[in-house]
Amino acid sequence: MAGMSSDKGSYLVIPTSGVYFVYSQVTYACLHGCLTHAYQFSASVSKKTRHYPEPETLMKGYTSPLAKMDTFLKISIYQAGAFKLSAGDRIYVEVPKTLIKNVTINEGETYFGAFLLEHSAVQ
Repeated sequence: MAGMSSDKGSYLVIPTSGVYFVYSQVTYACLHGCLTHAYQFSASVSKKTRHYPEPETLMKGYTSPLAKMDTFLKISIYQAGAFKLSAGDRIYVEVPKTLIKNVTINEGETYFGAFLLEHSAVQ
């Protein structure tokens, strides 16, 4: 992510136009019946651009546990893809507000990043 910066700690700011490989993993940890509230877990990667007022979803992933359990469970959603992004675009990960408390922050479990695959000749 050389040259990439974060904006207020929640966005990655794209430094130069081009095709980027964007990746994200969100891991949820559930204890004692959290599955009674959420049968489906989701996470999305979106971008904000100065050219369009509304955020655009780049990727969205869903998963559900295989069985309803009342014991400890960890479940991850991994997403990755190549996207043409412009200098100044801001990308970020979103999770449902109802599940934010279940996102783990342990190293290697929840992460997000991007790297340049192909530089765009036109800025």
